[in-house]
Amino acid sequence: MALRMRLRFPLRSMVGVTAAAIAAGSVFSQTTTYVILDGNAYSDDQLKWAASHPVSMETPRLEKDGWYLVRRASDGQYYVPGTINGFPVTFLVDSGATNTAVGAGIAKNAGIRAGVSAQVQTANGYLEVARSAGNTLTIGPFSFPAAAIEVNLNPNALNIALLGMDHMRSLDLFQTKDGLKIRKAK
Repeated sequence: MALRMRLRFPLRSMVGVTAAAIAAGSVFSQTTTYVILDGNAYSDDQLKWAASHPVSMETPRLEKDGWYLVRRASDGQYYVPGTINGFPVTFLVDSGATNTAVGAGIAKNAGIRAGVSAQVQTANGYLEVARSAGNTLTIGPFSFPAAAIEVNLNPNALNIALLGMDHMRSLDLFQTKDGLKIRKAK
């Protein structure tokens, strides 16, 4: 959830101001609203700096030993780049998800045309999905031909992409201090 903070900054403005008012040193104020996206607490003087200094993430990479290294994001999660039918998608690695699932917005862009209607139980209750088969899925350098993907039909989940256990089962995952290491299971 984003937190909004309003700060007032003095501003000397020439628009619609008489020369006498300028000479008298009139100060006008402008309200600037900041939205805190990372959940950290910033003091008023740190907000402007934080708004112009993003945290750089290291791009996942294939290491010489064959492991694909994904660094932990600032929210503590692992996000893996991939594709569905050639469309680029960033997946949240979700060991609690039984199946790989995407929102309807991603599904449409990825060329998923239809799916078998189903109802699944999640940690948040029951959910309507459309199960699509025959997709080409890539996770980093790993390919899954004829992959099944569930399309979450909740309108609030249009752009969500979860990498579930159905595809993680065929991968070796190893968490280290450096991040999450992934390779094809042997």
